[in-house]
Amino acid sequence: MENQVADTSLRFFQFPLRGMRWIYRISPTPLQFFMEKLRPLRGVVLAVVFFLSFAAPISLGYYAVRLITAAQDDVKQTVDPLPGAVRFSAQGMYGKIINDARLTPNSTLPYLFSGWFKMSQLPAVGQRIMLMARFNPHSAVNEGMALGVSRDAIGYRPVVYWRSASGAGGWYQFERIALRSRVWFQLGLSFREGRLLGLHGVADIDDLASGVQLLGGYELAPETYPSTSMDMVFGAYGQNPFRGFVGPIAVFSGEEVGRDIHGVLKRLMRSPEELPDLIPDNSVVVRGYLGEQLQSALGIRSEVVRPVKKQVNEAAEATAKKLPVAPTKDTLKRKK
Repeated sequence: MENQVADTSLRFFQFPLRGMRWIYRISPTPLQFFMEKLRPLRGVVLAVVFFLSFAAPISLGYYAVRLITAAQDDVKQTVDPLPGAVRFSAQGMYGKIINDARLTPNSTLPYLFSGWFKMSQLPAVGQRIMLMARFNPHSAVNEGMALGVSRDAIGYRPVVYWRSASGAGGWYQFERIALRSRVWFQLGLSFREGRLLGLHGVADIDDLASGVQLLGGYELAPETYPSTSMDMVFGAYGQNPFRGFVGPIAVFSGEEVGRDIHGVLKRLMRSPEELPDLIPDNSVVVRGYLGEQLQSALGIRSEVVRPVKKQVNEAAEATAKKLPVAPTKDTLKRKK
């Protein structure tokens, strides 16, 4: 029995069988042992490997597309499609188009006002913010016109003020539009046949699929023209809480305007800074950005008014008015 010693260094198993004969058998390595145990699961393992070999590239491709799309969205937000827009960020800052009779709709020619706006804050429930106004607040009837956005319990509604010098007309509500803050939208106010008041809208400058929406219209009483001698104003004038940007403004008046108002606005949606090919030059009253950028072959001017913070210097004002300056503590000490 002295010679019956197992050589464990060579991984031998020894076990006795009949007649106490020792049988030597080489043991499997850990890897072989593990693979032997996995033999029944080999099909599952192969299926998992096969799946991962295809799923990993697809997943990487998906996330790569997501990253590229996000980067494109960031660029889209950084590059404003209307770079010449005027920002109104403080109360008392406003833009105006100087009064001209051709800014007023009349009974003879179709009329279209178009404006692009991007509001930093949309109206709260029950609030109304004006986008454009041209009416006389000092007269008894407040004749003129205005365009704004209000909010009810459900959503945002464009509103139009349209009133004649005789007192006919007033506020008109139109269909709701899905506005979002800090997104460019367009409103087009039309008047034709001396009585038909209509409104079209584009809720998002980047959503070309939705296109131009007809927001409704009214048939007004005869001779309801918003005649006024006031300037056309935009922004944070008076107590109007508008904050945001005003983009290209256009006022058209002519026979060609009334033939395809929807087509004109659709072209302005695609190219807000360009003159639609449906509009001849002689039908353009004004177009472009507020201020010196505004274009008008009729010589109509535009200005942007910014509030000036007045720094009061009592000594300088008193000197200018030749009034004695109130003595300070230093001057009193010197006199003593």
